[in-house]
Amino acid sequence: MTPGSKGGGAEELFSHLRPRMKVSLRWVPPAPEGLSKAGMKQWGREHFRWLRCVVRDVDEEKGEFSVRECHGQRYVHLHLSARDLWNRVVFGHHCD
Repeated sequence: MTPGSKGGGAEELFSHLRPRMKVSLRWVPPAPEGLSKAGMKQWGREHFRWLRCVVRDVDEEKGEFSVRECHGQRYVHLHLSARDLWNRVVFGHHCD
């Protein structure tokens, strides 16, 4: 993939998504109100965690996909885009 072509390669990664594929999602809880832009970045660096997920569905027409967590309450994260795939999702993990 060549950086800068088609959004830096996110579309190419998106084409590899399949239902039931194991992925890890970088998740940050909502930040407290009133933080500056620098404060928001600091919050994200300090409070993120990696969630083990499985791809639930892929909508190629809209360019969106959703994932379901493997553990805990099994929350579903809807309407993730190719940009999220490039920035917040990593292919693979061990899902019990």
